[in-house]
Amino acid sequence: MKFFRTSILTLCSIGSSLATPPEITSDGYKLVWADEFETDGKPDPKNWVYEKGFVRNKELQWYQPENANIKDGKLVIEGKHEKRLNPNFQEGHSSWKRYRYHINYTSACLTTKNRQSWQYGRFEIKA
Repeated sequence: MKFFRTSILTLCSIGSSLATPPEITSDGYKLVWADEFETDGKPDPKNWVYEKGFVRNKELQWYQPENANIKDGKLVIEGKHEKRLNPNFQEGHSSWKRYRYHINYTSACLTTKNRQSWQYGRFEIKA
């Protein structure tokens, strides 16, 4: 069974390539960064960083880079139902990240943390 999860992806993409960024738009905005995912393979590590393992909110999915790839101009994040051992398992541990013996779902989460950042702006995302 496959499913797609994009709700936790930090993705900033505006419909122009960086090679020809627009000047200031009619509503006063200027393109400062975009990633159009034009090359098949892994996302550019200069822009994207992966979260790994069980991360937050007691979510069931284990985040791993293997579940994110670029294909035909699209970033594909694949969620999988698969059973594997949790490499961080510690019997009797109180942390939800460590007391789970198995990983039952895998996915990917990419962010621009420590790569790209803005304080204010408008973000356009096609998902």
